[in-house]
Amino acid sequence: PGAPGSARLLFERTLSCVDIAAKWQGTDGKGRTAEAWIEGWFLGAPFEELRLGNLEEFISWGLWTRYPDELTEAEQGEMKQFLIELQARWGWCIPVGYNTDVKCMRINFDSIKAWNHPLLYYLWCWVLRISARRTMGLFGFSHQ
Repeated sequence: PGAPGSARLLFERTLSCVDIAAKWQGTDGKGRTAEAWIEGWFLGAPFEELRLGNLEEFISWGLWTRYPDELTEAEQGEMKQFLIELQARWGWCIPVGYNTDVKCMRINFDSIKAWNHPLLYYLWCWVLRISARRTMGLFGFSHQ
């Protein structure tokens, strides 16, 4: 399933929120510029390293939850229009191409890096839990 509502509506709402956050930067220092916003989605990669292909990848995920090559012709045309508007709105001139060293955060596409702790870690946690429960019992607390 795609994003709620139309891609156009979501695109406009996102840009509006980024503009609002940029205004906060001037008042209390908690906001950030549009460049800082996009750098955050690209895992802190410098803005200068971004290419249009990287932004296409990000926009196709963010608005349609798909890879760029999975978009229909109409959606690809809409995405190209969004890229033009994005650059015009904030005065960006992003070079054509794709930087393979820059990866965007795509929460439901990124692989999960899970690991297990050594067995001794879990044993230590169990001992600590039992010890804490017994110690609290000596002070009159009970576990229900």
